[in-house]
Amino acid sequence: MSANGYRALGFVVWHGGRWYLRRRGPRLRTLAARGLIAGAIVVAGVLIGRRLSFAQRPPARGERARARTPGGPPPSPGAVRATA
Repeated sequence: MSANGYRALGFVVWHGGRWYLRRRGPRLRTLAARGLIAGAIVVAGVLIGRRLSFAQRPPARGERARARTPGGPPPSPGAVRATA
């Protein structure tokens, strides 16, 4: 087949595919709306999951170690230490 034959074949396949998808597939607006809705659901799920994981996490090692002073009793909740 010559170069012009391949060119004509490509033209027919390309336009035939476009015609088929326009008739068969959903509209671009519908696809975009579905994509935005799905994206919003995924983002909301990630944000809710992060919020729940931070609310339920145990204190880190450093936080737990700082809660007690070495060699003394744990500080009372309302106590203010004088620094001198």
